[in-house]
Amino acid sequence: MTIHKPTYFNKINDTLLDNKFHVDDEYNIANNSSLLLEYKHRDLLIQYRQAGESYLLIEYGDSKSPVNLILRMRIHQLQEYLGLITDLTTMKTKPILNGLIDGATAIRSLLIRYDPIRLSQNTLVEYLQTVEKSLSFDDTINLPCRKISLPIAINDHWNKDAVKHYMETIRSKATYLPDNLKFIANNNGITGENDIDQVSNILLEAEWLVIGIGFYLGCPFAIPLNPKHRLSVPKYNPSRTYTPDGSCGLGGNYMAIYPIESPGGYQLFGRTIPTWSTFGTIGHPFTNGQPWLLNMFDIIQFQSVTEEELENLRRLAFAGKYQYQITECTLSLNHFKELNDSNDADLQAFKEKQHLAREDIYEKETQLLEEVDSDRHKNNFDQSSDGSQQLIPQSDDNQKTFYAIVGGVIQSIAVQIEDQVVSDRTILCTIQAMKTDITIKADCDGILNHIFIKLNQLINAGDPLFVIKFQR
Repeated sequence: MTIHKPTYFNKINDTLLDNKFHVDDEYNIANNSSLLLEYKHRDLLIQYRQAGESYLLIEYGDSKSPVNLILRMRIHQLQEYLGLITDLTTMKTKPILNGLIDGATAIRSLLIRYDPIRLSQNTLVEYLQTVEKSLSFDDTINLPCRKISLPIAINDHWNKDAVKHYMETIRSKATYLPDNLKFIANNNGITGENDIDQVSNILLEAEWLVIGIGFYLGCPFAIPLNPKHRLSVPKYNPSRTYTPDGSCGLGGNYMAIYPIESPGGYQLFGRTIPTWSTFGTIGHPFTNGQPWLLNMFDIIQFQSVTEEELENLRRLAFAGKYQYQITECTLSLNHFKELNDSNDADLQAFKEKQHLAREDIYEKETQLLEEVDSDRHKNNFDQSSDGSQQLIPQSDDNQKTFYAIVGGVIQSIAVQIEDQVVSDRTILCTIQAMKTDITIKADCDGILNHIFIKLNQLINAGDPLFVIKFQR
């Protein structure tokens, strides 16, 4: 087989292609891109990307690749071989190569931090290629792990309040509104009077394998070990600005537990006990060195409790009196393979139902988004009663016009015409932008003379908001 050189090369790529690669590998390199090298090895797409001046990102497969727990284990094995797994006792790594610092994994990628003064990009890429070819994958390995039982209140009122807040302030109509659990059922072809019960049973029966930790404050991302339990849903569009701490949600095939009150976009289905202690002060298993609960390859099993029971358990946890149920166990890669290779007829039928349901939901959501965009466009201009656009009063010695400092959606308007406003005290409005509520306050004393905006209006940076007439 002849290996054809791509259109763009640097010195290291020539070296790798001519001397290092297997004849069954395929290569491609893009111009003017962070992509350093792209090739296929044993039918697996592998990409090396420069990420800033001291990071290298290795990606396996592509964004359309199905969830592959075997591949996730392979990435873990590579990280372990390179000595880039942080020892949770010392919080240090033991890199195999001088200049390597540490690494962080995601579902199908490994981000490597290195010192470019001690280790050049060329040397690192060449070394990684050698390791990739030579490192055999032991598919019979058993990993030590932990099984953690967490109480959960399914379909709880805290998350319902968060959804209600979202509908009042961000978006009132969507396929996932007003009931996220109902939407999870619809998107996966689960129908009937007991559809929510069916979804709840799947969520409770599933053994959730943590295959990602991070994003913020030890937030776990987990997927069911058994493909029969893998529900799939799109995320909120746009995201929420508020999610209660301890909330559990689904996005794509993944489940996340929100460690603190925060913005978010996963479809909410329940709430559990704390998985984060900022100062590690609420007792075992939290410490000031490890304020998060869940580690990579932990297995989560939910146990259903009532809202009242959960409230009591959360109080105990925050007081340091709750005994987290953690048992040591073993994760078998052979078990992965058996589940992954299953051709169970029920599983195939479930996947087909999911596919058809997703197509139907996609069409409905597309139509609703068009309606939302149309409504926002209609409300995007402040017009007078005769339909002509009003002139923007100019700031002068007697009044001041306030302009938006950022683009976003008007989430609330806290004042009315003729209201007295006080500098640094009176809140004029809040703007929702990039999962954040931005409060706009008056910076002068006076009387509110004009309001340009409407609730839920989409605005751009620099758009006029208010006119305040100075009070002499």
